Amino acid sequence: MTYHTFLRNQFNSQWQLFLTRQESRFAEAKSIIAEVMDQAQVLIPLAQSNPAEFNNRLASAAASVFENHGLGFGEFVPTKPFFRYVDSQGRIYGLEQNKAGVRLKLMQDALAKDIKELASSGGERIGYLNLASDKGDILYEAVVTDLEAKGKDSPIIGKMVFGIPLTNLQTLLGESNQLQHGLIVSQGLHGANGIPDALLGEVKHELNKRDDFSSILGWEQEDKAVYAKKIPVQEGFPDLYTLSLFSMDDLAMLNQKIKIAIFMVVPLVPVIGLILSALASRRMTRPVLEIVRGTQEIRRGNYDVRVHVKNRDEIGRLAESFNSMAADLALKDKYRHVLSQVTDREVADRLLEGAIELGGEEREATVLFCDIRGFTKLSESMDPADVIRLLNRHMTAMTQVVYKHHGVVDKFIGDAIMVIFGVPRSYGGDAENAARCALEMVEVRKKLNAEEAYPLDIGIGLATGAMVAGCMGSEDRLNYTVVGARVNLGSRICTKAGAGEVFMDQATYSSLGFGVQVEAAHNVELKGVSEGKTLYRLLSIGHS
Repeated sequence: MTYHTFLRNQFNSQWQLFLTRQESRFAEAKSIIAEVMDQAQVLIPLAQSNPAEFNNRLASAAASVFENHGLGFGEFVPTKPFFRYVDSQGRIYGLEQNKAGVRLKLMQDALAKDIKELASSGGERIGYLNLASDKGDILYEAVVTDLEAKGKDSPIIGKMVFGIPLTNLQTLLGESNQLQHGLIVSQGLHGANGIPDALLGEVKHELNKRDDFSSILGWEQEDKAVYAKKIPVQEGFPDLYTLSLFSMDDLAMLNQKIKIAIFMVVPLVPVIGLILSALASRRMTRPVLEIVRGTQEIRRGNYDVRVHVKNRDEIGRLAESFNSMAADLALKDKYRHVLSQVTDREVADRLLEGAIELGGEEREATVLFCDIRGFTKLSESMDPADVIRLLNRHMTAMTQVVYKHHGVVDKFIGDAIMVIFGVPRSYGGDAENAARCALEMVEVRKKLNAEEAYPLDIGIGLATGAMVAGCMGSEDRLNYTVVGARVNLGSRICTKAGAGEVFMDQATYSSLGFGVQVEAAHNVELKGVSEGKTLYRLLSIGHS
C-alpha cells in the first residue's frame, strides 16, 4: 500500500465520521431556524407596511426561541453563535442586547461580506464560513433559509442566517498524534496546527489547479505526507478543502517496530501457542458477555452504549455490527425527537416506520380549522414577546385537546390551527371525534380566558369528504398534509363562525347520527363557492 492510498483511506474514514456528526449538528440548527420561521409568520404583514416594527418584533421573537434553547445573545462575540436577518433590499440585521432590551440594529461586522454573498441565492443551504478576528480565524457552520409567507406564489420577505462556531474541530475530525486533519475555508486553515505559511501556500497553489492533491513535503527536518481534496459546496458558500498530514518518520518507525516484533515473536510461537490455547475459552467468553450486556442496555433505551471488543475474528465483526446498530438507533431516536418538534407526533412515528409513502392518496377524512377572532388588532397593542407567549399557551392547550380526540395537527397558520381526523390513521367515527374536539376546544378556551390577561375568542369550521393526503412539497423539504375542495370548504366555513361558535357542512352533520343539537343556516355565501351552502351551528352532541 502506498502512502497515497494510505492517506486517502484515512481521509475517507475520518471525513465520513465528520459528516455523520454534522447531520446531528445541523438538525439542531435547522430546528431552531424552523421555530423562528413559525414565530415570524404572524409578523409578515408588517414587513411591507412597517419594516422597522417588523424588524423589532422579529428580533424579540428570535431572542425568545434562542433563550429556550439556552443560546443567549449579547454583543457580537466571534466564539459564540450568530443570527442575521437580511431584508429584501440586502440590508443586514442582527440581535444585540442593550439596556432597553433586545432589538434589531443594522450590523457592520466581519461577516457582512459573506452574508451578502449567501443572501444573493435562494433556498435552504448549509456550509462553512471563515471569520478573521483578533483571536485568529474562527470557523462557522451556517444555515441559510428563505423567510416567506405560507401560501402559493408567496414573495420572499428576506433571509435568515444562523451560524455556530466549531471550537472543537480537531475532535470532530478525529485528529491523533500521528495523523492531522484540517479544513481550508476562504484561505483560512482550521485544524492541522503548526503548518508553516510557505508549505500551506504550496498546498493552496496546487489546489487551485486540481481538486485532488497528494505529495511528500518537508519542514522542520521532517517529511510529511500531505493529502488535500476539494469538497463540493452549496451556492454562496466559499470554497472548502480538506487537508490530511502524516509524519513519514512515524510511518518508518511503525514499519521498524513491526519488523522487530516479528523477529522477537517467531521464536516464541510454540510457547505462545500453549498460552493461547489455555486462554482461548476466556477470550471467547468475555467479548460475548460484553455484547450481551450491551443488548440489555439497548433494551433499556440506552442507545449510547458501545461494546469494546478488540477481536479481529467473527466476534469482533459482530461487535462492530452491534456498535453500528446502536449508532443507527441513536440517530433514529434523535430524528424521531426532531421530527416530533416540527410535525405531528403520529405523523413522525409513521414516517419513521415507513408507513407513509411519498406522494398522495385519496382518503375520506374530516378537517377542522380553529382561528382566533380579532387577533391582529389585539397583537398590535401588545409587546411582541407577550404575543408569542400568549400564542404558545393557546396552541399548547388546543393541541392537547386535539390529541385527546385522535386528531393530527396538520399545521399552525399564524394564529390558526389546521387539524385532520381520519389520516394518516382512522380510529373510526372521525367526524364525531372532530365535532367533540371542536366543542371541547371552545370550553377549554373559555376556562383559559378566566386566567389570561388577554382573553381570546375562537371560531371553528368543520368539513368532511374525500381529500388527498400525503407528503407534499419540494425535493428538499416535505410536509404531510391534506388538500382538496373539502379542505378549502372547511377553511371558508371557519370564517363564518363567530366567537365561541362551531359551524360544519352537511356531510359532517350527516355523519354524526343521533343526539346532536344544531341550528341550521341556509344559503350561506362562502368566498370562492358559487352556490349558497347550508351550514349547521353545533350546539351539543350526546354521549356515544
